[in-house]
Amino acid sequence: MTRRPLLWPALGFLAAAALAGCAHDAPLFGPGGFDDAKTDTANAERRAEFDRLDTDGNGVIDPTEAASDSADEALPFNRLDTNQDRKISRQEFMDAELD
Repeated sequence: MTRRPLLWPALGFLAAAALAGCAHDAPLFGPGGFDDAKTDTANAERRAEFDRLDTDGNGVIDPTEAASDSADEALPFNRLDTNQDRKISRQEFMDAELD
């Protein structure tokens, strides 16, 4: 078996070089790090989903819009409408835990 003694140091060097391009004042994890990047992507997807459901563009999802959703699962309207005003606001939608 042939040993490759330079493999691990080379990988370490590449990893260090990649991390050197990161902002030095920003942590890798937690606020400002990779966790925020994942959250930003999830929030963008959630905002796009809200806009898709809000077919008339008035900033809320009403029962008619929720019922006309062509997704496989129905939108849990009553659970998302936390203030029970028969409209799901963007904030209610963003705050909800959707499974």
